[in-house]
Amino acid sequence: MINIKFLIYLFTIIILFFSSIYCIFIGWFPSDSILNKYPVYADYSFSESGKINQFFVDVKSRVFNGDKVCELHDKEFEELKNELSSQIKKRKMTERALLNAINNGATINFIKGLEAKNIILKKEIEEIEKQIVLKNQKLIITFDHEFGGTVQKIHKNKGDKININEKVVTIKLYQSYYSTFKILSCILIVSLFGTLYFYKKK
Repeated sequence: MINIKFLIYLFTIIILFFSSIYCIFIGWFPSDSILNKYPVYADYSFSESGKINQFFVDVKSRVFNGDKVCELHDKEFEELKNELSSQIKKRKMTERALLNAINNGATINFIKGLEAKNIILKKEIEEIEKQIVLKNQKLIITFDHEFGGTVQKIHKNKGDKININEKVVTIKLYQSYYSTFKILSCILIVSLFGTLYFYKKK
């Protein structure tokens, strides 16, 4: 007569064994195809050549999604930032002058002139800000991984000249994919030995 309990036990052992092996290989010894899909390391570079202005991180620094990593010096970019600062100051002065003109009963034409100037300055500021955002994308390396990571290696120094796509920083990524399988492998191994132990006791 077939022992149902033994068959269930045997089936459980087989399932736990092969599941453990699968999780061990995925979590601890992933294949190249899996590593390509879920990389552990990421190299960062600039899409423009230039001179490194500053690093925002050090080796072993913990980084999170959206953190700045490195900035490239660019004369035009510095000029844009200075121009933005100047235009913002001008707009504040114009707004102050407009407020004073209204409070002091200035002529309608004078007030309209200040309002028109304020609108022009606002548009100029928005345009400069757009240019700065576009420049930022090329001149600043920003970390872009949702689970964070750790700076593994910095390949250049502040002030170094670099070429387009030349490796600057390598970051070790925190991959929940591998962590999940590592935890599962431990749970399954414990379950496997636990099942063997309790069966022997019976």
